[in-house]
Amino acid sequence: TDNHSNHGDKQIKLNSKVFLLGAFAFMFLMIYNTFPNNIALYLASNKIGDPSTAGLVSALGLVGGLLCGILFGKISMFTKNYTVMTGFIVNTIGLVLTVSTTSLPIIMVGSFITGTSLSIFMARAPFIIGSIVAPTSIPMAIAVYSACTSLAGFLAPVIINNIAKYTFGESPKSALLVSGILSLIVAFVLLVTKFEKGCLTEKSEEKVEGVKVTE
Repeated sequence: TDNHSNHGDKQIKLNSKVFLLGAFAFMFLMIYNTFPNNIALYLASNKIGDPSTAGLVSALGLVGGLLCGILFGKISMFTKNYTVMTGFIVNTIGLVLTVSTTSLPIIMVGSFITGTSLSIFMARAPFIIGSIVAPTSIPMAIAVYSACTSLAGFLAPVIINNIAKYTFGESPKSALLVSGILSLIVAFVLLVTKFEKGCLTEKSEEKVEGVKVTE
């Protein structure tokens, strides 16, 4: 009974790393969603293929995500503490490759690569969450993470299209290019700050002394 009572008194605490990871998740999903939001318009504006082409290109992104998910264990063994950064870099490659040409085969490759980036990020982020908070706080941390990804999907067209409008011009190609550049910038930030390494290698006191959410 005492053990049960003590367990019930445990506080749910979130540390700063949870909110930083949420911010990176927001950036990633905002950037990634630019591809499915704009690829059909990009193909149509460049007169590439027919109406079914957009569906085929999008499907290849799903295939890339599926295959990457299957192989993620081996991929993470290679990327180690730079897996999240790798997700952003792969996303950049896929997006830039897509807008660098009007060749359908290359665009299909770009879609495949972009799809793999989603699996890399989405497989890694929950693992990081489990490393930066106490077990009792994981559900709340996941909730924060999920809220950030959902918000990113909602705001992606507004934010990316407005940035594109005032930089490269209002077009599907500009939106995809802006996303690729933003993805590279975030990857650089992750490299410089070594955020993921800090999350996975530090036995941080923040795991115990976090921000109190509830009791």
